[in-house]
Amino acid sequence: MLSAGKVLVAALATLPGEPMDLGRVPGYVDVIAWLLRHVAGIALFQVALAAATVWAGFGLLRRRAWARATLEGVGWLVLLQLAAVAALGWQVFADFSELPQDSPGLGSQPEWLDIVAMLVGLLAVALPVVAAVRYLRSASVRALVRGR
Repeated sequence: MLSAGKVLVAALATLPGEPMDLGRVPGYVDVIAWLLRHVAGIALFQVALAAATVWAGFGLLRRRAWARATLEGVGWLVLLQLAAVAALGWQVFADFSELPQDSPGLGSQPEWLDIVAMLVGLLAVALPVVAAVRYLRSASVRALVRGR
């Protein structure tokens, strides 16, 4: 998401033609600017979350109850993050849909294809995470970590 934000901000700043009207800057640019200002903290949080996930994975192999709860919590955090990305993506799409079709680099694909691509991308990540959380919540996994 951060890479996409950098590309988007760079693309908006370098579009040929009239200079960008800063009074008409869409609201999502503020969100992307905030993300870019805090990129080090966000990266540190992601590394810490990844380390906790690996640590919990080894704990789950040893049938520790805390590991199941940790992995379930990480799954819920990932789903929450996906919801935020979906909301931001929808806002970006809505803002770009209001631009004239002859804008440089825009309007080259049908709008429905953009929506389908966004949904397929979200589902490609969300469905495995939902499946993992459901599995971690299952009675068999709970009994496995309880009865070690």
